[in-house]
Amino acid sequence: MSKPLLKHHQPGRPAKAFTLLKQHADGTVDFGLEDGTVVVERCPVGPQSDSSRSYAVFIEDDEEVDPVAEAKKTAKSLRTKATKLAKAAVEAAKAYEAAKGTAKEDELAMAAGEAEIAARQANAEADAAEAALK
Repeated sequence: MSKPLLKHHQPGRPAKAFTLLKQHADGTVDFGLEDGTVVVERCPVGPQSDSSRSYAVFIEDDEEVDPVAEAKKTAKSLRTKATKLAKAAVEAAKAYEAAKGTAKEDELAMAAGEAEIAARQANAEADAAEAALK
């Protein structure tokens, strides 16, 4: 009997199949190559509340991993994240504008800048994932 297989889901990448090497009491798993080479240690099993985190899902030996479907899901998830971060960046910029001339101006300027950087990065990741589908 062959060892159990897992699909490893990573944001921005198609799912890949690996061999289960070890299950931990905390619900995480180690998996890797059939020869026992560890690729990932202590990966959570099942989708995570934070869509930017990777996770593993058990699959049957005869189940095929559909990389196109997985890539579409990932692209959609990344676009949703990018949209949320863009909205947060707009709100941070508004808060900064409203705080000009106050004691909070510097703090909110920094927060607005960080939000803008995060939004641009997320948008670039979503663009790359969508471009990979073409």
